[in-house]
Amino acid sequence: MLLSGTMPSPKLYLKVLGVSRSFRIVDAGLMYGVRGFGRFFTIVAADVTTAYRSRGDSMYRLIASRIALADRLLPGLKLAVYPSYEVMYRVVERLPADVETIVETRGISLDEVEARILTRDPGERIVINAVAGGKLVEGVEFVDYEGKNLLSTVIIVGVPFPQPDDYTRKHLEVMASRIGLSDAKKLVYLVNPIIKVRQALGRSIRGPDDRALYILMDYRYLRRDLKEVLGIPYHRVVKGAEDFEEALRTAKSRVLGV
Repeated sequence: MLLSGTMPSPKLYLKVLGVSRSFRIVDAGLMYGVRGFGRFFTIVAADVTTAYRSRGDSMYRLIASRIALADRLLPGLKLAVYPSYEVMYRVVERLPADVETIVETRGISLDEVEARILTRDPGERIVINAVAGGKLVEGVEFVDYEGKNLLSTVIIVGVPFPQPDDYTRKHLEVMASRIGLSDAKKLVYLVNPIIKVRQALGRSIRGPDDRALYILMDYRYLRRDLKEVLGIPYHRVVKGAEDFEEALRTAKSRVLGV
């Protein structure tokens, strides 16, 4: 039995483990998380991206404006997740002054974040800005003193593809020696990044009564391979501020119930 909310495909995982004998694979699905009991609404903002060729002041400002709009229209706590510290800082510094933020730094502690969340004023809106795969995304619960989940909106800024550095090249080399180059590329450059996305989305649905809004801010989420691995339906694909605002208002009433 392999138990996780963010597993790669069973066949690929067995290859990684080096298991050669035949098994009967049963996918029991998730009790909670992005395929679970909780209701969710997914918006893809297809007019933004963090692709290297498109990065710059105008794109960072556009992303920041979309986050600010979501913060203004939606209640409570939001989690914005970025592919790197660099992208996060570039967007956060362009957020309007009235957007209350918590920003992940290398020295920040979970106790600090928890204290800030639990001592906020009733109705106060906060955007938590974190890095995919970081300490504020993996295995973290955003709950109150009674254990109620406080997070209902997760914004994924860009796609957390790995950096083309020595670590990534070595990782690819090691995996290719185990499962072959084709499957290794799929695991390193597609499956692992999308697992990070799924981990972030899962922060908002921790129980059967939770409701969530997912905002995928990058047109690359429309790619067939990314959508297939992510494995969730897209309810709205939008371009432009007016479409984005209308989709937010729809999700707010239909899913969040406010």
